[in-house]
Amino acid sequence: ALDEAKSEFVSTVAHELRTPLTALKGSLSLVLGGAKGPVDAGQAELISIAQNNCDRLIRLVDDMLDVAKMETGHLRMEMDIVSVQERVLEAVKHLRHFAEERGIRLIVKIMGKPPSVVGDGDRIEQVATNLIANAIKFSPEGTQVEIRIRQSHGHVRVSVKDEGPGIPPDAQKKIFDKFYQLDGHVWKKDGGVGLGLAISKGIVERHGGTISLKSTLGKGSTFTFALPIPGEETLPTENNDD
Repeated sequence: ALDEAKSEFVSTVAHELRTPLTALKGSLSLVLGGAKGPVDAGQAELISIAQNNCDRLIRLVDDMLDVAKMETGHLRMEMDIVSVQERVLEAVKHLRHFAEERGIRLIVKIMGKPPSVVGDGDRIEQVATNLIANAIKFSPEGTQVEIRIRQSHGHVRVSVKDEGPGIPPDAQKKIFDKFYQLDGHVWKKDGGVGLGLAISKGIVERHGGTISLKSTLGKGSTFTFALPIPGEETLPTENNDD
């Protein structure tokens, strides 16, 4: 009962924060678009900084809402026939500019013709976005992030492989826990509050799927999620994306 009350409180606070933040974002867009007169380059830069931070806060509030809904079993899923490939490609399209700004190349490899699954397309795209955005954040400039989509053992599997610092073995067990953050300046610089992976795990498991990590210090990490294909026998398999 206490956990439910806490989740309800978080949900209420998040809703109250989201409304003014959305209004603030809209107002900034209007000013930047010249609704109140010409905007010079210096002013535009400052407004853009404010917009980016506003977007960051909205994403945080949305994550808080998702966690609260997950804990009370109220995270809605709009199930339909979904092409995982299409939703992952949408996530890549939206993140390409972010990757270019950081000097990271995004490479997509589609193996064969992965079939559709039954799922919530927006939520599947959310998982892909979380994994790819994390890979971009923690990759050194000049490296690449490889996104691979394939069919394997009754699942559609999506892997996101980076050339970042890798994750210490003791941290790998906790990486999907809520609010877990890795120590070290590389991680703290862009680490957020540690909700994205926990939410991704919750979404994938609600689809009857699995999410896993393989990582080697100094060589990078590969996050993989697998969603079951309807009507096919699913077999447990090792996460092997080499």
